[in-house]
Amino acid sequence: MARILVVAPDPAEADLLDSHLRGGGHVPVHGTSGAEALSIARATLPDLVLLDWSLPDTSGGEVCRALGSERETRAIPIVILSRDGGEVDRVIGFELGASDYVTKPYSLRELSLRIAAILRRGRPEPDSGAVIDLGRLRIDRAA
Repeated sequence: MARILVVAPDPAEADLLDSHLRGGGHVPVHGTSGAEALSIARATLPDLVLLDWSLPDTSGGEVCRALGSERETRAIPIVILSRDGGEVDRVIGFELGASDYVTKPYSLRELSLRIAAILRRGRPEPDSGAVIDLGRLRIDRAA
């Protein structure tokens, strides 16, 4: 069971994803804009974010960039849902920190399998910024 933040401005799509995720044993949390997505992600630290690329107040890319730049949220996997499935769009999504990129229309079954694969990988702990000294070896995790 994973808490999944669904950021979808289209109510019909949000309802469909909600129903499907609940059926798979997950707990969906909803946002409809980039600002809501960032606020909810910071407050709840979901296990995964399903992020529509086209949001009313900003782009999904800006949300990816913001989540990836904050220590507490940078390890949260993000799956982008987009109508734009060209190579350039996918590359930009991955460069901005997305774990996966799914083009619309998508198969709910395939989306579920992609989510399961990402969740199986687990999420590393947020960087503590700690420096570890082991004799002559020094590991600076933040660097």
